[in-house]
Amino acid sequence: MTSRSASSRSAFLIMALCLLGCSGSERVGAATPDVAGTAAAALSEGPPPTAARACDAGGHCQAALEGEDARTICEGATPTLYWNQGEDSRLLACECVCTSHDNTGWLVHGPDRQVQAVALGKSAIGAELADAVVVEDIMASHPFCETLDRRPLRVAEFVSLIKYPTGRDDAPYCFSVRTLSTSRGDLVIEDDGRRVDDQDDEVFLETPAGIADTVRAIVDRATAE
Repeated sequence: MTSRSASSRSAFLIMALCLLGCSGSERVGAATPDVAGTAAAALSEGPPPTAARACDAGGHCQAALEGEDARTICEGATPTLYWNQGEDSRLLACECVCTSHDNTGWLVHGPDRQVQAVALGKSAIGAELADAVVVEDIMASHPFCETLDRRPLRVAEFVSLIKYPTGRDDAPYCFSVRTLSTSRGDLVIEDDGRRVDDQDDEVFLETPAGIADTVRAIVDRATAE
């Protein structure tokens, strides 16, 4: 891990969900026992409504989730579901209204519907980044941290922009491009075109199996509606 990654993640990738180490857990996103219990209770109350969906011409879709269980596991952040038409993977993201974009989420993928939690940033669409020079942000636009590698953008199922401080007065922040894709049932995450080791616990997060079950149920309900 580079010195930039180590120092920057401590400043910006502060997880919205508490990390747990408990027996019988899946290697996915994070939550507390109270969160798991509350989400399960909310789920048992029946299917809540889902906000209006939107799909663009490229088949990239999203829907804001209004269920209490989704809001509970996101702990105050906005739960949003992302998917691509014709593909099975689903990304449930917990997104803050903040300039740091220190977000988290869960990817549901593969024939056995594995659930893996990941550290996320600002949501993006790969095709829209192909000719981008800067990233528009809440307060100002910022450059990419490295020369944009368009190769992973062509195969990525989901793209997230991770914000880092630069220490420069002329450009105090930059964005790194994180891509998520699946290959033969495995999740592949790349940062600026370099594959992230699946043992990197600042990117690949953990969660109890109960939260994974809740995420699957939320995704199934939203997909069926």
